[in-house]
Amino acid sequence: MEDQRPHLHVTNSPLSRAVTAVARYCSFEVVVENAAQGPALSASGKTVEGVEIAKHIAAQKQPALLGADAAAQKEVQGWLDWAEKELGDTSGGLDKKKHYAKLGKLHQTLTDKVFLVANSLSLADITLAAVTAPLIAGLDERSQLGLFALVRWFDFLQHYPTIGAAIAPETVEFDLNAPFKPPQPAKPAQAGAEKKEEKGKQPQQPKEKQQPKEKEQPEKKSTEGEKEAAKPEAKGQAKQAQPKQAQQGKEQAKKAPKQAPAKKEDKADITRLDIRVGVIRSVSKHPSAQRLYVEQIDLGEDAPRQVVSGLVDFVPENEMLNAKVICLCNLKPAKMRDVMSHAMVLCGSNKEHTAVELIKPPEDAKIGEHIVFAGYEGEPDERLNPKRNPFQIVQPDLFISDDLVASFKDKSGKVIPFMTSAGPCKVKSLAGGNIA
Repeated sequence: MEDQRPHLHVTNSPLSRAVTAVARYCSFEVVVENAAQGPALSASGKTVEGVEIAKHIAAQKQPALLGADAAAQKEVQGWLDWAEKELGDTSGGLDKKKHYAKLGKLHQTLTDKVFLVANSLSLADITLAAVTAPLIAGLDERSQLGLFALVRWFDFLQHYPTIGAAIAPETVEFDLNAPFKPPQPAKPAQAGAEKKEEKGKQPQQPKEKQQPKEKEQPEKKSTEGEKEAAKPEAKGQAKQAQPKQAQQGKEQAKKAPKQAPAKKEDKADITRLDIRVGVIRSVSKHPSAQRLYVEQIDLGEDAPRQVVSGLVDFVPENEMLNAKVICLCNLKPAKMRDVMSHAMVLCGSNKEHTAVELIKPPEDAKIGEHIVFAGYEGEPDERLNPKRNPFQIVQPDLFISDDLVASFKDKSGKVIPFMTSAGPCKVKSLAGGNIA
């Protein structure tokens, strides 16, 4: 009996991958066949081609991908048209002269967004991610850093459940944590030019040395101290003073390095933590770890941060989305099952760690504001030292109070709340619990 399901004819083109990703996301039952030309969808004697296939599938299975309202639908269609007219077939890979400015447009659009349209996944995201994949794979480190918002968006989508594996033939690896060291051809050239200039001036140096003013300068110094130099005692004292001053300088140099660490140690570890208010703009399951979420968290920066959290067993996905949270932001970024995490969501838990709840700031707290601790002032470290991590040092003194407030107990025994401009941060229950 002939298979009555629609047949999807695909090639290895970016557009075919986009259509395949949409079919997977929509759980569209289809027979996928490799073909010399495509993509093309055959169903009920009719054939649909190109990006129209994605629109056809979405209309049947996931209309939200086309846009939630008329304005969003128009915007989605605009991006699909732009991809076709401006980018076209990108199978040949990156041509900087042809593509870089166009990738820049996407980057500018995404600097303050997680998705292209209405902050939710749409056909525009899936299609453009697949179409730009060969271009983004060709970006060097300098270009990746310059187009950080585009790279963040693409990396999020290439790990997105269901569609991620279909977007690109293989995962594009990024490393935006190491500081970029741009080539500096100008400096060696200048240094060389200076040497040549010096060599060119060498014949003129004897003339400068013969100038009487340069020779007279040391004589003037000696004449100023003539009266003292004439006395033998003064000479002896001057000779003795020189080694004495040098000795004092050495002693001061020895003392200086010892004083610097002392000042650093005086700084309270709790002030070194960069804890900020954020809001979870999107959340999805980790593509290869069942117990991990991948979130995009707005922390008041140019772009949301990608954060991986082991909260699947404790906090439902619908409670994570749009939740206000507090995040430890100056930990060293870490790769968790091949997905980079750039912060840590702080939570309360019971001692057995069988119950975990988000620590939430007040709804009126400003996104990006720092959590403060009364009586403790100081700028947080830019990056916490993993060998002597202040968070690990103070963690035993962090707890949930009886009135459900996230708190810190200092050495004197004083209990200090995690405070925002709108009030303290709290959990739903778990009084007496830990903070992690």
